Amino acid sequence: MRRSRTSREGLIAVAPKPGWYPDPEDLDGSLRWWDGQDWAEATAPSTADVASLPGAVAVEVDFWSRLYSARADESARGNAAATMSVVMGVASVITGQIPHFTAVLLSVFTAISAVVWGLIGVCRAMKTRVGLARALSGTVLGVLVCVLSAIGVAYLVGTYS
Repeated sequence: MRRSRTSREGLIAVAPKPGWYPDPEDLDGSLRWWDGQDWAEATAPSTADVASLPGAVAVEVDFWSRLYSARADESARGNAAATMSVVMGVASVITGQIPHFTAVLLSVFTAISAVVWGLIGVCRAMKTRVGLARALSGTVLGVLVCVLSAIGVAYLVGTYS
């Protein structure tokens, strides 16, 4: 990464290194050359071996970028949303074991998050064929914790009524 000009707020913007990146204007997933400042006219199909393209630079895409960008996730041959779903599902199971009202709320919140990330992961897996089992596992964990929490709350409400 290289630094570019300082913005009005005094923050330094970081621009990616020159290289082949997913084309932001093409929904089919082709690659476009980024010269470090602007997109060039040169494109390549997404099935092309990036290392064989002229000026190719290996680009490491971090987990958080992959989580929020389906295109970055696909280019990394992964499914970060499916992984996040499993993590949130396991976290909801663990926090659900703590006998405190706040922990139950946290458990439900993480369970709902597991379901949402799981559904995103399933959608990505249908396109990339990567991470379907993880996405489904996280979704199922999240749904189970939500159902069990609802049953537990209904029981407690009935007990104290």
